[in-house]
Amino acid sequence: MKIQKRRTALQGLTLIEVSVVLAITGVLAVIALTALARAFARSPTVTCLNNLKYLSLAARMWSNGHSERFPWMLSTNEGGTREFQPSAEVFRHFDVLSNDLINWKMLCCPADEQRVRKGSIVSDVPLANTNISYFVGLDADERFPQRFLSGDRNLTGGTTNGPLLIYSTNSTPGWGKNIHQFQGDIALSDGSVQQFTSAGFSNSMQAAFATMTNAEMRPVIPRVPGE
Repeated sequence: MKIQKRRTALQGLTLIEVSVVLAITGVLAVIALTALARAFARSPTVTCLNNLKYLSLAARMWSNGHSERFPWMLSTNEGGTREFQPSAEVFRHFDVLSNDLINWKMLCCPADEQRVRKGSIVSDVPLANTNISYFVGLDADERFPQRFLSGDRNLTGGTTNGPLLIYSTNSTPGWGKNIHQFQGDIALSDGSVQQFTSAGFSNSMQAAFATMTNAEMRPVIPRVPGE
């Protein structure tokens, strides 16, 4: 009498069936990875870093046409904004970059719920501090890549003097809870952008101090009434 062996489920799959299963698995993996990539691209942190990258590029393009100096280093007679350094109208430092920016949206971090994103540069409504999430580093200089060009406005520590926030070597710089939950994004004078914790921010600031004679860092914050 012949004994017939039962075929297991695995033995019952033909080569074609296995190929189909692998192909379906591959398609599902691609779909999942694509969805993750899109979600990552839409994240506030990535958008914020991209904003600062474009912003630093615009500032450096402007400086290339103005003796390698940023707007806040030149007088208004030369097309700059130096006279507005002590002014609360911080938006003016960004306004002069309009020819090199794609739109005003990149001046507003999507995680900054206290600011309003402004769209087209060509608009009847002028730019204002309410549209800006980022500070201007008045000590930024292309010759010193470690210095801060711009970054998130939720800075803490230092001494407040109107719109200025003055840091010295004895300051304890950090980030507030709002915007990026005790973290922040920075654009350096060389055009690079990074996200820092408070400790990383402090270390980076010490590196910048090493390039200064007065050892003061002066970010100017786009404040609005009530802040």
